[in-house]
Amino acid sequence: MKDLATLRNPQSPITFLSYLHSQNRLVSFINKGSTIPSRKEYADYLSWAAQYVQNHGIDILYGHEVIALSRGRKTSTINVRCQNLITGDYRVFRARKLAVVVSKRFLNMDSGDVIISPGGNAQIPDSLSPISEHPFVIHSSVYATSIDLVLESFRTSSNRPLHIAVIGSGQSAAEVTLDLRDRLSTITSMYNHEIDMIVRKGSLKPSDDSPFVNEIFDPSCAHFHVTFLTFD
Repeated sequence: MKDLATLRNPQSPITFLSYLHSQNRLVSFINKGSTIPSRKEYADYLSWAAQYVQNHGIDILYGHEVIALSRGRKTSTINVRCQNLITGDYRVFRARKLAVVVSKRFLNMDSGDVIISPGGNAQIPDSLSPISEHPFVIHSSVYATSIDLVLESFRTSSNRPLHIAVIGSGQSAAEVTLDLRDRLSTITSMYNHEIDMIVRKGSLKPSDDSPFVNEIFDPSCAHFHVTFLTFD
């Protein structure tokens, strides 16, 4: 139920239940006896919702990095300048319309609302700081985009077994370990590969799902933060 829309409008067309119904999976999801979807299924829901809003005239751009914000021509709008990470082209979003300035390779558009959600910062233990820049030391925040390159170098250069350490006791560490197990099964070696989980305590740490933490999903809580952080 803590999806993109249900708590604000259960009749919204982009709720998780609407997604399940559209994929003909609503009955099977109910019958499995759990209200928690897998990460893969929830990621597919987010992609489905993104496609829905694009089909209704809202542009969504992937592979772009926001590099600057500035006040627009109208005092109520904000210019958002971003760069295409593949082509290197710059874009400045202006007025819910796209206007290409070919000579400067800019795409301009104003926006009335900007939501900044950069995620958390990578935390590296002090003891690992001296080797944190090594190409074979990867933080979980960039794991998905980096691990293929690292494993490919071993796949083509040697058939010796790999010994990989995963440091951490949270959900990300557990998911990285499971993913590595699947990836290493495709790399041929004379001996078995090894994966070690290095944790501070004696067990993995479950994610906090207490009522207090879940209050962040309440519409009243979201409204308070949006109103509190609104500047004239």
